Amino acid sequence: MAAEPRERRVINQGLFKALYISQDCDVERFELTEPFATLLDRNLLTDLAEERTGRRQAFVLADTTRTQSKKPRTARGLRLC
Repeated sequence: MAAEPRERRVINQGLFKALYISQDCDVERFELTEPFATLLDRNLLTDLAEERTGRRQAFVLADTTRTQSKKPRTARGLRLC
């Protein structure tokens, strides 16, 4: 990313709750902040379809239990250093 270190830090803090970096500067895994965690959830379309048909109750975006129970995602091939 072509940004100054301070700008990258602000962007990272806005997107990620946690970034796990290996000693060789690869991103091992990450946890997204809201609303990105919900928007990029692989099950979002299924959840919305079930909610629409009444098979599932609607969830509130501010409900952090949904994202806290998720395992951190892995990110192979990303380098930060």
